Amino acid sequence: MKIKVFVFIFLVGTLALISLVKTYLVFEYKRNFSYLSELEQKVQNYKNEQSKLNVEISIIETEIYSFKNVNLDSPGSNIR
Repeated sequence: MKIKVFVFIFLVGTLALISLVKTYLVFEYKRNFSYLSELEQKVQNYKNEQSKLNVEISIIETEIYSFKNVNLDSPGSNIR
């Protein structure tokens, strides 16, 4: 009788320990997943900002190039 009770308590304890470990691992996975998702969102925001900056830089370079090619002495020029 004592052996049956001991085995039963051991199995219940083992089952409880396994369920606690599983719960811990699930919450750890969820926490890491949310952290990685947040990190990925920040990376996407930085990529969008980088794209916007690249477009602005190319526009500025184009404007500088076009201003260098303007002949200020031409009759159609309104720049003074």
